[in-house]
Amino acid sequence: MGTAKEDKINVIVVGAGPSGLLLALLLAKQGIEVTVLEKSSEYDKQPRASFYSLPAIHEMKRAGIYEEVSERAFHANGVSWRYIDGTRIASIRADDATPDAKMVSLPLDELIPLIASHLEKQARGKILLSHEVTAIGQDASEAWVDVKCPEGEKRISASYIVGCDGGSSKIRRELFGSNFPGRTWDQQIVATNVFYPGLAKHSWETSSNFLGNEGCEVTTFSVIHEWGQELARLGGSKESIY
Repeated sequence: MGTAKEDKINVIVVGAGPSGLLLALLLAKQGIEVTVLEKSSEYDKQPRASFYSLPAIHEMKRAGIYEEVSERAFHANGVSWRYIDGTRIASIRADDATPDAKMVSLPLDELIPLIASHLEKQARGKILLSHEVTAIGQDASEAWVDVKCPEGEKRISASYIVGCDGGSSKIRRELFGSNFPGRTWDQQIVATNVFYPGLAKHSWETSSNFLGNEGCEVTTFSVIHEWGQELARLGGSKESIY
């Protein structure tokens, strides 16, 4: 099947996750025309990733979104590591840190649409959902992506293509094949929100990591919560949680 060809744009970002959207926003604010292509019909709603430390905060400030992120987020009072019975191993408190030096917590399913809303206000920024990249290519003058979308198949050209499409990246496989160097963790990671009545009475730090020993294997899981709330984020390997 033939593909229709669209006019060349400056940058194509593949993947509307936090990395792709933040990069696109930074580029658009510098007057660079950028289009984000996302294969899903909606933004990621999975309850995962919450905490952002100083390097991330620095980039949020550059992009002009930190003030809104800070207003919506809660600010961690510290992090601890504990045995499964609650005994503390070590902890780092953040009570005395200056406000701008504290980690902020805002789940990705809230952060992603926030960044997207800022990008959509930029004259040179565009987000196209339901646009799945099926192949990439380049010649001496330009690069391009072949895309499957509701209108059919088309080819979009650009000066640069950036792959921000996650662990199952189509861009990575196109560039490096199936044997991409590195290590794949063979455990399933689970993150979910749970109600835990009376959680605050334990006086744990906002982020508490628990270690348990099952035979010879050490397993870990974390509990993230906001003071005064009974809703907590539980995350870890499938084996450690179940």
